[in-house]
Amino acid sequence: MADCVARVVARLRAGEYETEPFLHFPTDPAPDVTLHASLAGTDLAAVLGAAEEPHLLRAVHLRHADGADLTSLTMLPALGHVEVTAADVDLSPLAGLPLRTVRVAGGAVVDVPAWPRLVALDLGDARAANPRALPPAPFLTLHTDQWRALGSPPEGLAA
Repeated sequence: MADCVARVVARLRAGEYETEPFLHFPTDPAPDVTLHASLAGTDLAAVLGAAEEPHLLRAVHLRHADGADLTSLTMLPALGHVEVTAADVDLSPLAGLPLRTVRVAGGAVVDVPAWPRLVALDLGDARAANPRALPPAPFLTLHTDQWRALGSPPEGLAA
């Protein structure tokens, strides 16, 4: 454990992570900056349009998001956390966004794009289409079968 902590501290000192308060894997940002929505066929753009001050949203939790077009999330400048529950979802519109944490659940098989500031990726209840091509993240949650398929942990994990 001491080695793990030493590696994280070394990476912090090297500037690989920001030292803001959310470094500790934010599972739930403050409620006033989080949108929880059950889409079930509703257009995400319409949901965001009805939100008060969407430009302040730091987190979006989407349920029943099967086939949802996530493109409108790119218009949220403060967005750092996305959680999607869906059997089918395309994450490619989110490529390159400064997301810090991403969680996909619901059994979806997803191509995971690169996120330059990614700290935590949770695919424990989803499947990466190509587990060997996952973007680097210090905190990574995968289904047991995906860990076996990898053979060895990806470089850069915190533990």
